[in-house]
Amino acid sequence: MPCRGPWQAAKLEVETDGAVKVDPVAHAHAVDRLMTLGGLSPDRAAALVDAIVDGAVDHAFELINGSGPVPTSMSTSKADQLRWICERLGRLVTQREVEILFRITPTSARTILNTMLATYEEGLHEQFLARMRDDATVLPSGTEDAGLTWTLRFTEASTYEAALSELARLDLLRQSDAQASHHRMTVPRVATVGGRKVGVLAALGLPEPA
Repeated sequence: MPCRGPWQAAKLEVETDGAVKVDPVAHAHAVDRLMTLGGLSPDRAAALVDAIVDGAVDHAFELINGSGPVPTSMSTSKADQLRWICERLGRLVTQREVEILFRITPTSARTILNTMLATYEEGLHEQFLARMRDDATVLPSGTEDAGLTWTLRFTEASTYEAALSELARLDLLRQSDAQASHHRMTVPRVATVGGRKVGVLAALGLPEPA
């Protein structure tokens, strides 16, 4: 049997009341890793580690007790696992957090996030929107002659994709100019949807810049 460090295998013990006990050394090491590599605060890192543990238990029970198809590829399996983590955490994890959690490349992390977005967006809609709004930078753009617009910038592909999805849901995507390579899009300040005027930022739940 290969030698394993104290953080490599958290010992889970199910008590009679159903609570799960986690090796405190493993927990502390995971929190420290997220703080060091991800720049998270102690509270934010601890909350994420707790969500990972609780989400793993939820994921395991879903595999055992569920009646739907079981994900078979690595990306779909990780996306399914990540869905439970996000539900426990109450927000969408960042791409960098996914890289650290699964010890994978940025490209693989983007694939897993995009797979989760495509598969579980409805269930995680509010978490996706909250993360998108938190990541968005809104800048005034356009002219009176050409039309006043807003430029939305995002730091991650996952939040950019969430914004695109929300624009499509609101039937505003066709009136927007998206630049995927820069995670940036330009939207009209006021759009016409179904014969009525709609403030695009308000529809997306974004405040106007000061």
